[in-house]
Amino acid sequence: MPSNFKQTTSALLTLTMATVASIAVSILTTCHKGDTAPEKNPITVAAPVPQTLTVSSPDIANGQSIAKKFTADGANLSPAISWSTPPDKTASFALIAADPDAPGGDWIHWVVYDIPANEKGLPANVSNEEVILNHARQGKNSFRKTGYGGPQPPPGKLHHYYFTVYALDGRGLPKGLDASGLLKSMQGHILGTGRLMGTYKR
Repeated sequence: MPSNFKQTTSALLTLTMATVASIAVSILTTCHKGDTAPEKNPITVAAPVPQTLTVSSPDIANGQSIAKKFTADGANLSPAISWSTPPDKTASFALIAADPDAPGGDWIHWVVYDIPANEKGLPANVSNEEVILNHARQGKNSFRKTGYGGPQPPPGKLHHYYFTVYALDGRGLPKGLDASGLLKSMQGHILGTGRLMGTYKR
């Protein structure tokens, strides 16, 4: 066999092996990225810091079914929510209610923020106006409306609704925030949090 042919064959073999290795690395990298679980929204899945607030409600027992009057199948009233004494230097509270079991992912039912630090909770049947309770603000829910929108899940599966309260070191956030915008604004300002969970099934 001519030496130049051997050299050409060797070069082609080296190139082929390098190409295969490159493709393998690319595939492994892609698979690794695909296998990485998407980051869960900390609003609904878990409190972003240790739960230092006790969140309760006279209308929803933690872990129990939500009464129909607080859902879209009833009067669609917002439930009363209260919380314990916050950490020092708390300047305001925020609340986000969400359903992580919705078919498309986290579904936001209620966004409230700039709640004054001297408030101990929210009463039942809060109006859907943007400004409430001593200049607290309500943001946009996933229904693209201001205020509370009660559970209305598809038939069949039991859904879990998390009411997460945040104690913050500041106040004066922009109006009209949705949950995503509120979360971004709260980064680095959360002093404590707690949550209450209710369920509902059609």
